[in-house]
Amino acid sequence: MKLLIFGTGMIVKDYLDGISEMPFEETYLCGRTKEKVDDLVQKFNLSKAFYDVDEALQSDAEVVYVGLPNNLHFEYAKKSLEAGKHVIVEKPFMPCLKDAQDIWEIAKKNNRMIFEASLVFYFPAYKSLVEDLPSLGELHVADCNFSQYSSRYDRFLKGDIAPALNIANCGGALMDLNVYNINLMVGLFGEPNGVTYKPTIINDIDVSGVAVLDYGKLKASCVASKSTSAPRHITLQGIKGNIYLPSSMSRAYEYRIDYHNGETMIRDFKDDHHRMFHEICEFERCIKEDDFDACERYMNRCFITSKILDACRKDAGITWR
Repeated sequence: MKLLIFGTGMIVKDYLDGISEMPFEETYLCGRTKEKVDDLVQKFNLSKAFYDVDEALQSDAEVVYVGLPNNLHFEYAKKSLEAGKHVIVEKPFMPCLKDAQDIWEIAKKNNRMIFEASLVFYFPAYKSLVEDLPSLGELHVADCNFSQYSSRYDRFLKGDIAPALNIANCGGALMDLNVYNINLMVGLFGEPNGVTYKPTIINDIDVSGVAVLDYGKLKASCVASKSTSAPRHITLQGIKGNIYLPSSMSRAYEYRIDYHNGETMIRDFKDDHHRMFHEICEFERCIKEDDFDACERYMNRCFITSKILDACRKDAGITWR
């Protein structure tokens, strides 16, 4: 299959760094700035360059990857689906639950698949984690921290605001980083009974924040920050022991299980694959095998995350312009 990418930002460059092992025969790139597009096409030896959306969608690419700011996800996904393409949308999937539900209806109407490019669920470590979790017994605490001082934060404070920290682009720490934590909680525990979100707001956007997901006896704390740094980690605490991941779910390769009886187990899934490899391979498999059932399962999970993100913003009084 052939892939068309919309965007020339950091996440697209990240994907292109692993292009040699991605399961697409050819890759095309479309962006608004000719110089940026041409530089990436030359650097990564891509097949075609486009500077116009409609022209790009007339190409023979079967799959589109939307690697654009969050506020553009719906528009470009809709255009792509209506042009007969399958679509992969960079996380967070859509700015709100309604957009997520609407775009899914458009995908079904056009008999095409759409996916959220959330790395969380496709790492081998995640699949193993799901299997190991019951051994902890009843869970009472989940603690996730994805804090990463943004390389653009100093500029942000001076008024030079990048999309990831721009209210107009549906940015912020919740949407950019905490979505990883929330996706993990949704994958492991489903929809919570209640949600609260307490952010630090600067320039109308949450530069950091703490979301608490209430699962009854289990309380999940999801921390993310673009204005501060801390060791990234995930802990899952049960009455028989705990699981500790020394990373965020953006790079989940290993974890340790410590049981109260003194037993310790290490799960190591480090490999040489690019971090997006596993998710892209699964999306390609679904498309090739017409596995619409898997696509729908993934979308239903995505709806829960979108609902939680909506609830967090409502609790914090964050509204898109």
